[in-house]
Amino acid sequence: VSEISRNTSYDLAYKWLTFNLTYEHVSDPIYQTVEMYKDNTTIGLMRMINGKSYNNVTSTLNLQPTFGIWHPMLSAMVEKQWFELETRDGRYLNKPVAMFRFNNTFDTKWAMFSVMMTYITKGYEENHYIYKPMFNTDLSIYKGFLKDCLTFQLYVNDVFGTNDSHIIGKYGKLKETIFDEFSTSKISLTVRYKFNTTRSKYKGTGAGESQKNRM
Repeated sequence: VSEISRNTSYDLAYKWLTFNLTYEHVSDPIYQTVEMYKDNTTIGLMRMINGKSYNNVTSTLNLQPTFGIWHPMLSAMVEKQWFELETRDGRYLNKPVAMFRFNNTFDTKWAMFSVMMTYITKGYEENHYIYKPMFNTDLSIYKGFLKDCLTFQLYVNDVFGTNDSHIIGKYGKLKETIFDEFSTSKISLTVRYKFNTTRSKYKGTGAGESQKNRM
């Protein structure tokens, strides 16, 4: 059976503030679980199943003001699910998870500098539990030449090497799997050049203007 998601969303915007509240009802969610193989407790069979329907509520608040060359962006998101699965730790996987982002962009006459920070708390996403908070910092330097025909962007991903992922996958009473992925900082340089950016010198008769205006 296919998984079906039905959403209802409410949005509010005022100047540099936006707010979103989304209610989601997921019918027959598809996820992995482990069951005994022919009543043999020493053998587990992992397979995809349709679980019980559950509700999920997500609220997001964004603040994006401007102070001269400084363009900060603060975002806070909280997600709460009502998810039911028989595990060794209990039946209800309902602990909410939150994510906070704080981006700072400085648009100067020399270049555009950005510092982007993300923090994710402990919490559940369906049958996966984030058991250690995650923190990440990225840096970006952007510079354009020749009226932005030639651009350079230097990007440093996970500057401090702190974006480690620690997740427990819960697949029923028989099995839990711990995923520990340790981050590695990365540096990339992207160079772009745009060809033929000038407008065409051809001047038509404008016969199609009336049709475009109607559309």
